[in-house]
Amino acid sequence: KPRPLHLTTSLFIRSIPPEVSKDEITAVCKHAHTRPHACVSSEPTVCCCLQLCGRYAGFLRVALSDPQPEQRFFRRCWVTFDRSVNIKETCWNLQNVRLRDCELAPVVNRDLCRRVRSVNGLTHHKPVMETNPVLKNITDYLIEEVSAEEEELAGTSGSNGDDAGDGKDSSDVAVETDDKLLKVLDRLLLYLRLVHSVDYYNFCEYPAEDEMPHRCGLIHVRGPLPLGKITPAEVSEHQKMCEERLAPLLNPADTLSHDDAAKLGRKVPEQEVGQSERVSMCFLAEAQACVCACVCCARARACRWRSSCRPTRWSSVKTSGCVLSAGRSSR
Repeated sequence: KPRPLHLTTSLFIRSIPPEVSKDEITAVCKHAHTRPHACVSSEPTVCCCLQLCGRYAGFLRVALSDPQPEQRFFRRCWVTFDRSVNIKETCWNLQNVRLRDCELAPVVNRDLCRRVRSVNGLTHHKPVMETNPVLKNITDYLIEEVSAEEEELAGTSGSNGDDAGDGKDSSDVAVETDDKLLKVLDRLLLYLRLVHSVDYYNFCEYPAEDEMPHRCGLIHVRGPLPLGKITPAEVSEHQKMCEERLAPLLNPADTLSHDDAAKLGRKVPEQEVGQSERVSMCFLAEAQACVCACVCCARARACRWRSSCRPTRWSSVKTSGCVLSAGRSSR
């Protein structure tokens, strides 16, 4: 029977200090339920939290947001559990838990209410779709095709310009759609959303979506077609807005040159490996020297001890295969 793996429950922690690592929070929630009475951390705060969380099974993952400079680099945290977990009881029992002198104070994270959201219906317009950067190298659907020869032979080639003198407002145009182009574009946009976590119609990327409670949380789709006609000004304004909001996603990040990277402390792997080997050899040589010195000191002490001990009768002392007979000098 298939399990609803997409259904989860989660807790939200508003502030996590910079000194608390993700592995620490994961250890609190993950490894605790396997050994509920054993502490796996040397710190008392972590140990207490481990013992408390040990009663809860069904832990899945932990997600941390980027540090927020305006809030002292604190981060937000989401702890995801299986759907079968009593999340309210877990939240209640974790209210007073402190981790590195910071209270967790979790709250229950609600499920998403609107996972599919619509955008402006101008996205159906064919000129808008043709300027989509996702279709950059797909020339089969970007080449314009017209029936110029047929119109010339039929004598209708100039009929488009004859309508300019009508009383109607020629600036308004109807929304033009292309089902084949829509089908190709939808496949590409769905691929970007599921594989690369890029929500094109929201002009953003969800970098930590795989660790969030809902791994494919939101998706923006084209809205309904406009009821009336549209103006070229509306189309150009919409295209300009899309270009501005897509610029951070399309423009590659600036890369540093080797000189700038060296000024900022760039390290060469080969040099670092060689330096590490030399340091290890120095430590090994020092250790060998210390061992030799200890052996020499032990031998000197043994000699002093033997010279200080003067037995009154004949005796033999066996040391490392050599027999030293006491009292031979008296003979």
